[in-house]
Amino acid sequence: FEFVKTPTTGSLLSNLQVELNPDQVGKNLHPLFFGDLDVTVKPDAMDYVCDTVPMMKDTNNLRVVLQQLNGEPLKAADFDFKVVDDNTLMGWNNAVIATSPTDYTPWSKGEVSTGLTERDDELVMAYAEMSFPRLVTENKPRLVITRHDGNETVVDIPLINYLLALKSDVLASMPSQEFLDRESRWSMIFILDSRYKWVAVHIKVRDWTVRLNNAEF
Repeated sequence: FEFVKTPTTGSLLSNLQVELNPDQVGKNLHPLFFGDLDVTVKPDAMDYVCDTVPMMKDTNNLRVVLQQLNGEPLKAADFDFKVVDDNTLMGWNNAVIATSPTDYTPWSKGEVSTGLTERDDELVMAYAEMSFPRLVTENKPRLVITRHDGNETVVDIPLINYLLALKSDVLASMPSQEFLDRESRWSMIFILDSRYKWVAVHIKVRDWTVRLNNAEF
């Protein structure tokens, strides 16, 4: 992250902004922390003040794992992963300032084995890790996974809705934004069918079918 304008003598706090260097998109971002503290120094006090500044981590890492329902091995190179969000610019108060959407692509991709199946086949899953700045509830970031050959959609979901679903009931009273700010390392697993589509979850109630698929929450 870099200052949009380097502070100089006479600069106002409200003009302070930091922006993600475009060259760092698709890389493992170095943790960025934000914090502020009001301190009063009396005229007859010593020339230094010792205090603690509460800090908030403004960078996130998401690890996505894909598994084939029938146990067939998957290759990460067969899929394209990205998180789409508009959060590269932050103001003096750590607020995310809208500019334009950015595609955060993986800084790491590969395969991981979970051992042998009942048929003595090795279960190999594909994974990708993406790093991106602060998540805010006012935005609508999406996690999008497509097939590398043909660009067919595998997963397309509202990311924040799904991350908030991971919040334990122990934290029921914690506001959604505070939860997003306290967490910084996320993991998600998707099960794919034989057509390499995310398995749609549905509930059958008499003659009605309620589907929880790729729709907006």
